Amino acid sequence: MQAAVDTHVPCDESSPRRAREFVADVLTRASVTPRTRDDAVLLVSEVVTNAVRHAHSDAVIAVNVSDEHLRIGVTDQGPGWPEEQSYADTVPRCQPGGLGLQLVAELAGRWGTYRVGEGKTVWFELSPVDSTA
Repeated sequence: MQAAVDTHVPCDESSPRRAREFVADVLTRASVTPRTRDDAVLLVSEVVTNAVRHAHSDAVIAVNVSDEHLRIGVTDQGPGWPEEQSYADTVPRCQPGGLGLQLVAELAGRWGTYRVGEGKTVWFELSPVDSTA
């Protein structure tokens, strides 16, 4: 299983859906386990949602998968810097959202951010093989 592909999504409300569809398609064709694919789809949706809401920017999604690792990066051109926050401290219970980076931190084996020009990339890694199967 090998894949290294990327796509551009616009800064609009369709971006999270487009990101989910793109990642699901790439990982299905790469024969990634359903559990890992589902986790990746959830996480890319959260990170792209953050790019649209906070960076107000189009995004580029890069997917790199091999037998050893799965790495997904979302690059936007917004000047802000993402910070992981406690869900309980920042979002009233009746409102949706606010779990993006907390979910990434919980589900990803590794994750991080780095500057790219005026923007940044938020990336995460998952094992392409479900160790609990």
